[in-house]
Amino acid sequence: MAHASCGPSTGDDCGGRPPSDDGSCPKAGSAAGAPCAAAAKSAAAAAAAVPYDAHRLRWWHIATLGLHAAFGAARVAHTRWISYDGLARDVHEATALGAVAVLLVWVWLLRAPERGVFCGACLWLPGGPAAAATVWRAAVGAHSYAFSAACLWTLWYHPAVATPAHVTGFVYIAVLLVQSGLAGTAAHVGEHWMTMLEVGVAGHALVTAAAATSRSTGAATAAAAAALPKGGGGSGRSLLPLFGWGFATTFVAVPLHGLGWSAATRARVTAAYGAVATAAVAGRWGGTRGYHIVAIVVADLFILGVLIAMLGAGGWVNGRLRAWRRQRRRRLHVSTTRGEAGSMHPEHPVCAVAA
Repeated sequence: MAHASCGPSTGDDCGGRPPSDDGSCPKAGSAAGAPCAAAAKSAAAAAAAVPYDAHRLRWWHIATLGLHAAFGAARVAHTRWISYDGLARDVHEATALGAVAVLLVWVWLLRAPERGVFCGACLWLPGGPAAAATVWRAAVGAHSYAFSAACLWTLWYHPAVATPAHVTGFVYIAVLLVQSGLAGTAAHVGEHWMTMLEVGVAGHALVTAAAATSRSTGAATAAAAAALPKGGGGSGRSLLPLFGWGFATTFVAVPLHGLGWSAATRARVTAAYGAVATAAVAGRWGGTRGYHIVAIVVADLFILGVLIAMLGAGGWVNGRLRAWRRQRRRRLHVSTTRGEAGSMHPEHPVCAVAA
């Protein structure tokens, strides 16, 4: 058993500081640097140098950002003149919610080298450091495709209308699309920028929950309101504590450990949050129940497990294919070098196609 989902530490992973000799980050308070060192060494070959100035926008960055803006405008026009519902006519709402959830959990794997995957520690997998490197490389290699699909799916599911929930959602998706347009630049891997992208979804979630609460309260009759259990609430009332506490727990469990704070500071913050959450459940603050505190994190951990299994399997298959291609190239090279000049014939493995 060994730490998994830990990639190589680079200058960007370590907040601009060069990694230590063992591959871990020298950043103060980083709990992930040392335990991920073995996996970081295994995945070091995956880190490639940027072949151009990472602080400049190239033509492809500008073209990508312009394309995103054009299709954002197309979604607004589509809502106004063609179809209000978009993808909502054909697919369930859970697909849009699930797409964003997968995106957010995928980031846990991407940032594993600097902060671990969960609570500052790497996951344990039976494959050892090799499995860790496989999962991390697969997550890095496929994340651009998965993130683009998640953003576009969510964009074309929701109507482009001027309600608080929709506006905040579209702003968040727009920022994610800007992030994808900056791929390959220093800004794309900025530590504080990436953390802001992670926690920014909580603002949209709370605005959406508040809007649902308002609709539920306005539609309820006095008799229905009186029939609600004490401390409970309608579906709208339950959303605020669910999303509020859920994303707060997620922050304490994951992004908190990438802020560069010392272990003692992180422990104090976690303890204080645990005390406040316990008091909220005991006092039923705003209808808070115990499951509100952990529901989102439990769902995210389930998604994380599925992602690790899928990425690990995909990475393993890709590794076998790459090994097979390398072996085939070596065989062709040996066959070619053994042949004498001018003696190649149609049966020769290199010239058979040309013949």
